[in-house]
Amino acid sequence: MSAPAGADPPLVLHRVPLDLPADRLARLGASLDGDERRRAAAFHAATDRDRFVARHGWLRLAAGRQLGCPPEQVPLVAPRDGKPWLGGTQLRFSVSRSAGAALIALSWSGEVGVDLEVLREEPDPLRFAARWFTPAERRAVQRAPADQRSRRCLELWTRKEAYLKATGAGLAISPRSVEVVAPAGQPARIGAWAVHQLDAGAGVAAAVAVPDRQPPIPIPPLTPLHADPA
Repeated sequence: MSAPAGADPPLVLHRVPLDLPADRLARLGASLDGDERRRAAAFHAATDRDRFVARHGWLRLAAGRQLGCPPEQVPLVAPRDGKPWLGGTQLRFSVSRSAGAALIALSWSGEVGVDLEVLREEPDPLRFAARWFTPAERRAVQRAPADQRSRRCLELWTRKEAYLKATGAGLAISPRSVEVVAPAGQPARIGAWAVHQLDAGAGVAAAVAVPDRQPPIPIPPLTPLHADPA
């Protein structure tokens, strides 16, 4: 299935909340299929279960908009192992969750990867960098003001995660094998990929990885989903 006439731009990014009122959560959850419901029921903690339902409900709502179909008809294929996909379509997606927020990317321009991390203070940012980062990345953390080093660590980490998700590698390869430093305001370029830091709002760090093409794939601002899924 190709992009329908009048479809949104090649890449769409949504930031969505996962901690929702019961009625809103129920409406989102109504679109889930049997496998998603079974997976949700397997969570012991109610918060984890509800956030799973919300994340999948939002994804179905967003993908349905792109495909021109109701959320419950979105052909989501989610194997236990491996990267999920949308069967029979050219639409690709990536989802990242951190605490009560999620980031959804939908792309008509090839594979995509996103990562979202709620900002937190690392007890020892330089030690974190020494464990996970390349020498150039460690220097970038060291050059940051002391009170900005935790943020710098998470920004670099989200770039790595976004790239690994886009390629489907996950953590099968070492994060230290991926170099994501870049000049200010420029994407990190890794082979055939461009990894962009996103402005995801206060209190979070986020990044998106897309194919590195000419002309570049436009990176839109993050938008909320307002439409009622019912």
